[in-house]
Amino acid sequence: MKRPTATVCGVLITVLLCSGCHETAPGPARTGDSGFVTIFNGRSMDGWEIYVQPGHELKQDAFYLEDGALACKGYGYHWFRYTEPLSDFVLRLEFRIARDSNSGVCLRSAREGAPPFTGFEVQICDDTGQPPGLHTTGAIYDVVSPMFNASRPVGQWNQMEITVRGLTVVVVLNGLKVIDTDFACLTEPRGKFDFAYAHMPRSGYLALQDHWTPVWYRNIRLRKL
Repeated sequence: MKRPTATVCGVLITVLLCSGCHETAPGPARTGDSGFVTIFNGRSMDGWEIYVQPGHELKQDAFYLEDGALACKGYGYHWFRYTEPLSDFVLRLEFRIARDSNSGVCLRSAREGAPPFTGFEVQICDDTGQPPGLHTTGAIYDVVSPMFNASRPVGQWNQMEITVRGLTVVVVLNGLKVIDTDFACLTEPRGKFDFAYAHMPRSGYLALQDHWTPVWYRNIRLRKL
């Protein structure tokens, strides 16, 4: 593997190796779990809603419960959204993909409109073994590339932790810190987005993407900062 050298605002993105990197199933509570609240436990959708982008038909079965996880039908244009807006927080969750899956965790999105275009998206897709890029699992979609592609193969559960504090965002995927960036540096629009991330609202909604392909989520936990 090529040694990472990319920087954001001149700060070297570092790698954090965590214990339990090779877990594929949930186990006992990890060190540092104090203060986390489970917001999706696989038994109820309480506190969440299914949102469809304007101009598309709302299908109430776009997301459903399956074996203790949230499953996605793959209709497209639908989102599984936490009903409480969030500001600064640490989010932990697990996800599993199918062949050719594509999804994402959108954060600080607005009440209306497509979440990736009103907030930001942490990418999830079927790309194990591919070089890191702007659309790699763990990327800030189309804006910041991760240092590593740490995604696991189809069918295996992945652990993701996203910390959002002010305009800084840290993403840890399967025990590797893959993103450590400061949106304050992004003063011009990047990629397909027409706004600078430095001007992004400091609060908004968490939404899980239905991008026309199956994906599963479970054990979604939150600690507010």
